[in-house]
Amino acid sequence: MDEYTSGSDSDYTKYWIDWFLSTKGNEYFCEVDEEYILDRFNLTGLNTEVQYYSQALDLITDNLDENLDEEMRDIVEKSARHLYGLIHARFIITTHGLTKMVGY
Repeated sequence: MDEYTSGSDSDYTKYWIDWFLSTKGNEYFCEVDEEYILDRFNLTGLNTEVQYYSQALDLITDNLDENLDEEMRDIVEKSARHLYGLIHARFIITTHGLTKMVGY
């Protein structure tokens, strides 16, 4: 996971999302705006759907504790992928999200 480090939180978040979007199998995802991800209202109820929700959100937003062991980091990565998918599903039914999907 060391390849995700960057100079600023915003760059990291953008980089993680870009990395996720470029991963094989994720071709139909669009980039969810960082503001949307950071607005807790948009995440309501997702904490019950995702294992290690807080850590997964921390990974997506560059606040994950770097001292996690490799096994736990892999688990959190899997949860972050799931969480991003759920956030994406909510985002694309917004006006801005629909516009992004049409242009994608």
